[in-house]
Amino acid sequence: MGGTRKEAVVAPAESDGLVEILHRAIAEGGTASRKEAFEILADRLKGAPEFETEVLEAAWKDPVPEVRAAAVLAARYYSSEAALAAILEALKTDDARREATRSLRVSSRPGLARRLLAELDEALGAGDPEWSRAILRALTCHADPDVQRKAVTLLDSHGREAAELVAASDDPDALRALAGRVDAKDPRVMAKAVEAAFKLGADEAYDRLAPILVGKDRPTSEAVARAREVLSEARRSSDPRWPALILEIVEARAGLGMGERVKALLGGAELKHGFPVEHLLSALPELDGAEARRLWTILERGGRLETYGLVLAIARIEGPPAWLPLLKRALPWLDASLANLFGQLAGEPARVVDVRGLLASLPPDDGSRRNLEKLLALLERKFLGR
Repeated sequence: MGGTRKEAVVAPAESDGLVEILHRAIAEGGTASRKEAFEILADRLKGAPEFETEVLEAAWKDPVPEVRAAAVLAARYYSSEAALAAILEALKTDDARREATRSLRVSSRPGLARRLLAELDEALGAGDPEWSRAILRALTCHADPDVQRKAVTLLDSHGREAAELVAASDDPDALRALAGRVDAKDPRVMAKAVEAAFKLGADEAYDRLAPILVGKDRPTSEAVARAREVLSEARRSSDPRWPALILEIVEARAGLGMGERVKALLGGAELKHGFPVEHLLSALPELDGAEARRLWTILERGGRLETYGLVLAIARIEGPPAWLPLLKRALPWLDASLANLFGQLAGEPARVVDVRGLLASLPPDDGSRRNLEKLLALLERKFLGR
């Protein structure tokens, strides 16, 4: 099994010779053999005592990174102090840092969180950000108030890793420290800040985050990303102020006046005519029938709104009852994706007749005919088996 050629350990199913084969592979094999031997130990012979010395020796100092990484994963199944020391040492190096982090994150070893906190202080003192970040990642599944309090002090220096830990806290002060970073450039920190704001309660979440959905200036791509994150959390909220605010913003963009919420957020200013509301529409499929009817009114009366996204939102909310009126309204924007959505929402064979009639009413040079024909073909396959 020596040499550098690619090799593989043959692992007979539960055979008496497997232990001997693995010992020989670790002692004599090349890179592929030794790596696979440690993978088999981690998968089938977890914590086998006769292999601990070999596993820990490789986890400490094997010169081949992929072999060392496989040994570190196998080492997690040993409860000795020596095994923990080998894994902690691997956190300091590029060779097996990811595997060491995985091993520590899921470990149920008693007192591990406190041990990792001590390691974290050492890493911070050494000024090694990769090492300290790895320790924070290893702590993400260890719910410990001391860990979360420590993470609060690292929000500025260790953004996303610290934010993951703070977001799991139930301490209002810790959550507020994270929620105050909703403008963070790092998308993961921003997302965790939004999550923290919602954990602080409905009123605080609305007061902190509602202004993100609307502004006096056209939003940047980062502002749109923040709004999407807010809406993602708002969809899971039972607070009725969120859908009401979204609809007011859409109405304002459509030129139908502004509601009190929008006026308050804008300090009495007008919403810009070109303010993009399309990113808000992603939240609308969760609305109830009354709110969908309000959307329908916006669609019918609004004059300053790109209608494609609105049609899409109403179609997803109302489904078959609004199917034909919506399809007629959507004809100027009908593309393959929208035609496919209407095909999915169609709930009865009568839709085939509807589309045939609509096609017959259109002039031959109408630009929407091609995608309407695609919709008809889809419906015929769906209902008529053609």
